[in-house]
Amino acid sequence: MEYKYQVFISSTYEDLIEERQVAIDKVMKLHQIPAGMELFGATGIDQWEYIRNEIDNSDYYLLILAGRYGSLHEDGIGYTELEYDYARKKEKHILAFLVKDIENLPNKYCESKHKQKEQLLRFRNKIEREAGLVAYWTDIHDLSAKIGESLANVIIKYPANSRWERVEHVVSRETNSTIDKKDVSAKKELLQIGADGYYHTQITEVRNVPLKYRCYKINGHIQEWEAEDAAKTDWLFYHAGAFEDLEMGDKVRFKILKTDINKWRDIGIARNIYPADLVKER
Repeated sequence: MEYKYQVFISSTYEDLIEERQVAIDKVMKLHQIPAGMELFGATGIDQWEYIRNEIDNSDYYLLILAGRYGSLHEDGIGYTELEYDYARKKEKHILAFLVKDIENLPNKYCESKHKQKEQLLRFRNKIEREAGLVAYWTDIHDLSAKIGESLANVIIKYPANSRWERVEHVVSRETNSTIDKKDVSAKKELLQIGADGYYHTQITEVRNVPLKYRCYKINGHIQEWEAEDAAKTDWLFYHAGAFEDLEMGDKVRFKILKTDINKWRDIGIARNIYPADLVKER
């Protein structure tokens, strides 16, 4: 079984757009899963609740900090600092990348107000005292190299216990023919992966869990044959806001790249689908 890890990428936003993209690219080149506020849309979900959910579902927390403290939560603390504090509370392994010389940054990338400057310096000092790994970067190329090297080393040396199981398989006719003949009736119930690598099916029932999850019953069962605790189910679930809401009758395609199982009292077992892997077919 191959494992994948989700990496939550945290930073102030407008001043570090390119740097965040570098981090996302590095995570993906290491064949891991990036997460962060890029997935947040107009969903009606509280922003801080969404952030907490994403950190909860992540295995590592990667922080990039430069010359801005960033937007503030209603309690006066910056969202980036709140994310950092929450990741520490949840005992996530933290990789922090701090710009080496704030004074060398262009003014437009620095805080102009004295209070925010003080908050930024206090936050940096806290990170330097507490974070598991702290590295200092000078430019985007230096940052890229240090993220790639640090993340690769951390995954090897400190594999997270909360890792996601990566189940990447293609159930072909040849593969099915190797399954015990006693399972023929079960095979007929299972969805088959198409030539494009996706399952194709239709939504037959919708169950909304306010604020947090969406659950959808599909036309056919899915089962991860490689998993020791393989569970056959005809329900999918994911965090609200990860996709556009679906309705009965909608046709969808999906992959199972990162997956876990949840169980609800009324619908039973449902399998999680990661946001990039479910698409509504028009």
